[in-house]
Amino acid sequence: MSALPAAIAGSSPQARSRQRMQALPSVSATQLVSGMNKVTSTVMAHGAVVVTRHEQPAMVLMSVERYLALQQAAEPDLDQLTRRFDEMYQRMQAPGVADRMADAFAMTPDQLADAALAAVQADGGFGMVLHKGERDGGTILIVILENQSLAVLYERMPDLDGRRKWRVSKVQVTDNKQEFEDYLSRRMQQDPDVWIVELTVADRERFVRDNLSAG
Repeated sequence: MSALPAAIAGSSPQARSRQRMQALPSVSATQLVSGMNKVTSTVMAHGAVVVTRHEQPAMVLMSVERYLALQQAAEPDLDQLTRRFDEMYQRMQAPGVADRMADAFAMTPDQLADAALAAVQADGGFGMVLHKGERDGGTILIVILENQSLAVLYERMPDLDGRRKWRVSKVQVTDNKQEFEDYLSRRMQQDPDVWIVELTVADRERFVRDNLSAG
């Protein structure tokens, strides 16, 4: 996982957003009024263009496709969430689920690590232990990579019912991949007993649903 230049990696989210905006083509408000056809062509070629006023960014003019993508990212698909909940509920009613959950809660960290590695191998993926911690009492973190995509970190966290369930605790970001690696290093330094298992799968959501959703 490659790192960004230090000047970008160490900057704030607001600064990084401004840097990304500065990378877009820009036109003045006067050029926008007098040359709409040219500006439209630039938007279609690059997806967006920064409109400046007095040499300062004033607005971003974007294509319909980019606008719709932003709207879709900001608004959850409630129908899809409902379907996923119904599917999960049906799986929870299947015979043997309660017993498997009890077994999972009774597992030691090294047993959980072995189970995760066995599950990913059965799924046709690849797994390895990045850090081996305390056999009986350490925390276990599972890093899941979907082919060549960004890493997602899962760990068991207390739920309202008192049980510990697998939750996403950190997601690697495109513009600062090294920060994810640094976070794992800090966790190992802060807790030498922690286990970290890395799994590479073809379909992360399906693997989590089939292997981690029961706790």
